[in-house]
Amino acid sequence: FSSIIESSIFKESLELDFKYLESILEFTQLDSNLFLDKIFNENRVSSRILGLFFRLFPQELSNFCSKVDKKYADIVFIKKLIESLKKVDCPQSVEVLKKVFFSSNNIIRFEILKVMQVLSSCDAEFLLSALGDNDFTIRKFAFLALARYPNLHKKCAKLLLEISNPFGLYSAVIEANLQIVEQRPYKE
Repeated sequence: FSSIIESSIFKESLELDFKYLESILEFTQLDSNLFLDKIFNENRVSSRILGLFFRLFPQELSNFCSKVDKKYADIVFIKKLIESLKKVDCPQSVEVLKKVFFSSNNIIRFEILKVMQVLSSCDAEFLLSALGDNDFTIRKFAFLALARYPNLHKKCAKLLLEISNPFGLYSAVIEANLQIVEQRPYKE
């Protein structure tokens, strides 16, 4: 039975209830390298394949991330990966998104932070560090991803607004950060 489910995962045209089928699949006869080959060599990226890979092979996350590193210049692949990870709400997705974030241009980074706004898994330290980015939009999307965590509101506001401003050198940054904070007013 598991071999039928496994082979169906790679057939994107099938319309079965994969959520249910994947949930009953406890182990696999397939090797993690087969999944990695399909994902990275055949560019078969889907939430279905990624979700099953992360569930069956959590110990392969570092191997997965090293393969992502080798594909960072393939923008089409990276965009498809990000879009698929949006539908795979697990800690491994966050780790992969962080890996891509640090090796990408700002447009991809914006997309990653938008995805992080909807994932229930979160790396607060990563998002808090993004509040210190030089790019206004990066700070804005990081702030929006953190806004759903009330216990971090004060820390976010502090990072964005308590900037040393000798001789008014950072007035423009503080003003831009005020605009960010005003988008999601906090009670604090």
